[in-house]
Amino acid sequence: MRPKGRHDPAYIETVKMIDSFIRDIQPGIIITHSTEDTHQDHKNVSNITLSSTRRRQSIVLMGETPTSFFNDNLVYFDITDQMKMKIKALKVYLSQIQDGPIRLKNIRTLAGYRGQKIGTKYAEAFKSWRMVL
Repeated sequence: MRPKGRHDPAYIETVKMIDSFIRDIQPGIIITHSTEDTHQDHKNVSNITLSSTRRRQSIVLMGETPTSFFNDNLVYFDITDQMKMKIKALKVYLSQIQDGPIRLKNIRTLAGYRGQKIGTKYAEAFKSWRMVL
């Protein structure tokens, strides 16, 4: 069942489940999808995660995907040493590569573009929703 809104029982139950999981593992950094993503499932995951982290001191970052749009307030991470593993991991999602939004060439190009902005070969950008340092 897909949550339909913040007052939908499925949404509330999902928030409670994620909130309990976060409370149990106490992560220092939480990465979710962007609220500015155009993919409805990504947007739902983002909203649920943000609701679940509302009382946490964790760093919360919203990751960039082929279906999201970021303009400013970005946090960059050097992924040069992890790029081969990232591409290998993405290749598992054949349906997303063959018929979906993932184009491995574009993933490399975007990571190269982001890397150029911070002086590395490859990087990923995240929009900061909350950062406590």
